[in-house]
Amino acid sequence: MKPPVSLPVAAGAKAAAAAPADVVDDALATVEKAVAGLLAAVTSGDAAGVVPQVTATLTSLVNLAVATVLGSGLPAPDLAGLPALPALPVAVPELPVDPPELPVDPPELPVDAPVKPPVDLPDLPVKPPLPVR
Repeated sequence: MKPPVSLPVAAGAKAAAAAPADVVDDALATVEKAVAGLLAAVTSGDAAGVVPQVTATLTSLVNLAVATVLGSGLPAPDLAGLPALPALPVAVPELPVDPPELPVDPPELPVDAPVKPPVDLPDLPVKPPLPVR
């Protein structure tokens, strides 16, 4: 089997081409290290060490996502077609100073219960019958 033939490349171009992959590889190695640290903190039983490891793991995951997007060679987004943001009002309207009047007299409540029970209920307390022997 013959080794692959490579074309001659300028020294600066070769380093620039390898840079995005290195960034993603470095970010992936950081994620792996952070996850290993999180696993060690969780299994150690030390609750105080878990929160910093969770923070480090989430930070490394965000860094991996950013490195993947920035290192992928995608073009920068063009937001020219979006509408402009609305302007904030310059003058703030005054709030009402006087609160609205509340009714002084409460409405009358019905005296009778709205629903009457369908059966006559015995007065409480009810004594259970004595057992028969």
